[in-house]
Amino acid sequence: MPLGKGITIVHTADLHGSLDYELADRLASLKPEDGLHLNCGDSVKSGNLAFPLKADRAWALLSRARCDVGVPGNREIHITEAGFHAKLRGCLHTLVCANLFDREGRLVLPPSAQIEVGGVRVGIVGAMVPFLTRHMKMYRTSRYVWEQPIECAVREAESIRGQVDCLIALTHTGLHTDRELAAAYPRFDLIVGGHSHTKMTEPLLVSGVPILHTGAHGHLAGVYRWVPGEGLTEARWETLKEPLRKSG
Repeated sequence: MPLGKGITIVHTADLHGSLDYELADRLASLKPEDGLHLNCGDSVKSGNLAFPLKADRAWALLSRARCDVGVPGNREIHITEAGFHAKLRGCLHTLVCANLFDREGRLVLPPSAQIEVGGVRVGIVGAMVPFLTRHMKMYRTSRYVWEQPIECAVREAESIRGQVDCLIALTHTGLHTDRELAAAYPRFDLIVGGHSHTKMTEPLLVSGVPILHTGAHGHLAGVYRWVPGEGLTEARWETLKEPLRKSG
């Protein structure tokens, strides 16, 4: 049943191939009717420049986990067009990224998504770590280029801020950059991030913006509640599986 006007966010990040059927079903059960499952990238097992021959199982499992919107991580991209499409083959949820362009200057993915859930209009702006910039030698051989995430995310956020009730930055840039993003644009309602594998026990508040991370390798999932007029009213981290302990 709906919990009243507001949204519940289920947050996953940096799974690195750890998602299985049991974890996917557990994640699906955490998402209520008025919920969004947001994923912060690096879900697949393959390395940065690996060229997969078939769809990574993570994509189907994220669909089973009822994932709605994600941002790609550095494990999900490639500098060639064929490699890029191979990495994303099988992805069924929306991917957003405001700082990934082709060599002609066109955005490769939508910079943002807008969804209405729980009576709330939600805007989700994606940004990822700059994998390859114009100043690197490999730029000459790459089909794609990554611009600076803060500048691109702020530009997209400003363009949609007036259209939504809740504005979320969905990032794969790491905690340090997320702090800079919050300072650069305090009109974000939430920053939901990954890449640095940061575990939290409470939100980090920067310039009034709650920043939320949820570790890595499927050990934890963030579950957050945001209500219009109140902001972030709940943040907890559900244990999905215990980390392996070294013996001896």
